[in-house]
Amino acid sequence: LPPQPENQRLLETSGKIEGVFFIAALIFYILTRFIGITRFPITFFADEAAQTVLAAELVQNGFSHEGILLPTYFLNVDKYSLSLTVYSQVLPYLLFGKSILVTRGTSVLIGLIGVVAVSFTLKHVFRTPDWWSGALLLAISPSWFMHSRTAFEAPVATALYAVFLFTYLLYLYRSPKFIVLCIISGALTFYSYNPARVIVLAT
Repeated sequence: LPPQPENQRLLETSGKIEGVFFIAALIFYILTRFIGITRFPITFFADEAAQTVLAAELVQNGFSHEGILLPTYFLNVDKYSLSLTVYSQVLPYLLFGKSILVTRGTSVLIGLIGVVAVSFTLKHVFRTPDWWSGALLLAISPSWFMHSRTAFEAPVATALYAVFLFTYLLYLYRSPKFIVLCIISGALTFYSYNPARVIVLAT
């Protein structure tokens, strides 16, 4: 039977409330990441700075690194060191220059994509009524709080892996057309962090 008008209004109202909760959770997440981001973690590691430094060198050298145009990996090429995270810092560097805020802020925004993917997985795949709580849970998780405020490769890989899982589940349970997004997000995860290569292939 088609939903009655009264039930339909209740569903629409419930959906709006959930949307408000989700937006509030995202705002809370963003605030807890950006407030004091240059002061905590207290040490700005060389591994974090390397992302923007290499991005700046890439731009200055005409997008070449050690004679290779648009290289897949940077630094220790034979050891597959850095890849996607360097490219992710190119546009922020061009717009805002070098700074701890820019470098870590870019990582935070990429992490936000993963937060949205977790919540949407709960909503569109598992159909959890409190799907918005996924974003809130990640906002208050101590371990993720610390890592997501850094510019290391791990938080970027984790966020992209969440997108990969979301699109893969959509491919399985919604439509085969999502396989394209699944492959793209899987490839991005693969090139974001060394251990992610093993994780993606194993998945």
